[in-house]
Amino acid sequence: MAKGKGSAPADDEADAVLPDDTDTTQDDADAVDDSAEESGESRRSSDKSDRKSDRPKSKRGGGRTNPVSWVLRFVREVVAELGKVIWPTRKDLITYTLVVVVFLVVMVALVAGLDVGFERLALLVFGGGTSS
Repeated sequence: MAKGKGSAPADDEADAVLPDDTDTTQDDADAVDDSAEESGESRRSSDKSDRKSDRPKSKRGGGRTNPVSWVLRFVREVVAELGKVIWPTRKDLITYTLVVVVFLVVMVALVAGLDVGFERLALLVFGGGTSS
């Protein structure tokens, strides 16, 4: 068949492009494995998630949990997170406290000075001086 501008390829040409013995399911699985390795995941993690989804959510109906166990779990997680905190040394704590106190003294002085200045300006403008 002659190739023209609008002609479609013949069946023989299409077979030449895609051979019949190609196993696409294996290629797809390899592509998934490659993408999982690039993203840092392994095939085992997907297997674990499949096993977790097969488990029943809870023994009781409605997915309710014991409130006491929920509180204990919460406290355990809070303690674990507090263990990750980088606590300041005594020297650092004193330094940070002094910085905050000095900043507050400066800000209080600034606001008090502005208050006194605006008060005098208002008395000057509106004539609120002493009357005899």
